[in-house]
Amino acid sequence: MITFLFIFVARFLSAMRYFKGRDRISEILIMSIPQDSIKLTVDGLALDLDKTDSLSRSIILKKQLPGKTWMLLENLLHSGDCFVDVGANIGYTTLVAGRIVGEKGMVLAFEPTPRAFKSLEKNILLNRMHYVEAFNLACSESDSDVIFYTSSISDEYNSLKPDAYSMSDASIKVKAVALGDFLLSKGVQRVHLMKIDVEGAELLVFNGMDAYISQHKPDIIIFEASGKNTKPFDYLPSRIADRMIEQNYSLKVFMSSGQITDYQSDYVNREDVLCDIICYQTEFSGEVEKAILKFKS
Repeated sequence: MITFLFIFVARFLSAMRYFKGRDRISEILIMSIPQDSIKLTVDGLALDLDKTDSLSRSIILKKQLPGKTWMLLENLLHSGDCFVDVGANIGYTTLVAGRIVGEKGMVLAFEPTPRAFKSLEKNILLNRMHYVEAFNLACSESDSDVIFYTSSISDEYNSLKPDAYSMSDASIKVKAVALGDFLLSKGVQRVHLMKIDVEGAELLVFNGMDAYISQHKPDIIIFEASGKNTKPFDYLPSRIADRMIEQNYSLKVFMSSGQITDYQSDYVNREDVLCDIICYQTEFSGEVEKAILKFKS
């Protein structure tokens, strides 16, 4: 009863017109709930959310999944597909994909952070998705132990470099794998859709699957692009895009607003821009265009 009351009041406050202290009061109410994690259903998915993580608190308050990328997945995945989620966090895109591909499909989710991975595992179990595999691993250029920088505020800021928003306040050692070799070790030679969101380390992930992309050509790859996030890694997002163009992929830009436009290197490299780049093989252009039309409608 206390949990329900606190959540109700916190949601009521957060929906009010902004006033000084509004968000802080809502946060205090959520943090005052006796249990460490809170279970609720969002968009038909059961979630176990750690209240110490600000992303999870946001889901509790808004009762909606973060961002818009997961909506795009709903229009690009089908029953029986293989989906790879690199930077799965607590698993909301993993679960959306798992619900679509079903038992005939395959979902592989990678998340190196202990707190987020714990939630990811719980959420997979809650939704009875036994066909979804979760790996407590980072994806990088090679198989190795790496230093991973974490934020106590939210795991969405965690990365292989101190984050661009100065949120990192600790570091841990985690295991990293070269994604291409890892997929082959699992017998995965056909990936329909891959999502990569690793706070600026996207180039390292691509470096670890160069040969895989050349030989096995995933149908569609969606990766996050942010000039601000890639700056600590000393590259621009267009470097990955150029590589995908060389591999004969076509590109679209999925803006945070939900608008989908043609690829422009100057735009995706800007430090004030956070977007996704959709890379797809020519034979799937009709599918992508259809998904874009559905998303716009």
